[in-house]
Amino acid sequence: MTVAGSAADPAAASQLAAVERAVTRMRDNLADQQYLIDHAEAGLFSPFHFHRVFRSITSVTPARFLAALRMAEAQRLIIRESPRIIDVCTAVGYSSLGTFTTQFTRLVGLSPRRYQTMVEEYGQCPVADLLPVAAPGDHLDRADRADRGDRGDQGERTDRTDRTDRTDRTDRTDRTGIVGHIIGPPTAEWAAAPDGLCLTGMFPYGVPQQAPLSCTMTSGLGRVLLPSPQAPGRPQDRCRILAVWFPADLRVVDLLDDSAGQHRRVGSTTAPPQAAAGRTAPFRVFLHRPLPSDPPMVYALPLLLAGHRLPLAT
Repeated sequence: MTVAGSAADPAAASQLAAVERAVTRMRDNLADQQYLIDHAEAGLFSPFHFHRVFRSITSVTPARFLAALRMAEAQRLIIRESPRIIDVCTAVGYSSLGTFTTQFTRLVGLSPRRYQTMVEEYGQCPVADLLPVAAPGDHLDRADRADRGDRGDQGERTDRTDRTDRTDRTDRTDRTGIVGHIIGPPTAEWAAAPDGLCLTGMFPYGVPQQAPLSCTMTSGLGRVLLPSPQAPGRPQDRCRILAVWFPADLRVVDLLDDSAGQHRRVGSTTAPPQAAAGRTAPFRVFLHRPLPSDPPMVYALPLLLAGHRLPLAT
């Protein structure tokens, strides 16, 4: 998450710079014990004020952000260096192998050993070969058809009725889900971007870690339909909708280990509240090149799909 208008707002720019200094300190000292006061000093704020500013910019607490950085680095080490798991554990700041294994399994979705095995098996595959993908709008069309049912030969009248009430129907969350729009960066670089895939998911917090409450994959950007979460465990408007775009031919290892943000474009927004009668407003996510203040992608979705451990709506 970025601070809107930070370039024109000195206070917002100062806060963003403070958070980025703290994130740099976190990254540079992953093997060491880290405390809130250390991060606050790097940001030049008091601990209380720093915690509030950090959360407002990144959508997560410093502790959750640090845990995500550690898990991302652990994945990088497993992918690029293939060391012993105990060495990965100490390299990212854990003194207990059991604690590290539990945390890795909870946040990434696989145990470190299983992750290593899956990377060896699927790491060189294009991500598109492992993910079920829908074209933008296709799942919305299917939802419309399922919603109105099969009416045989009433074609013309049915189509006309559909066009009239389509917008109203696709804003519902009871049967069709939450409609949103994923929008690419307005840059010349983006205009020349290769064909890509976009993963959109709802997460309890602002970090793409642990299983998403709901997710979908589309080829390209535009309208998406995010299935309504069955049991979010917290108010829907306290969850975050996160989207990540990447080239369709990207290898699995290059998606899982992309700390520099070379291959991805990311964006997020607060999930809209579920209103009465199951209706909710559409959401919009604007993609951008990852910033230091954007949490890393931790959840190993391609590997979990390859192992058939997670259903994905298309």
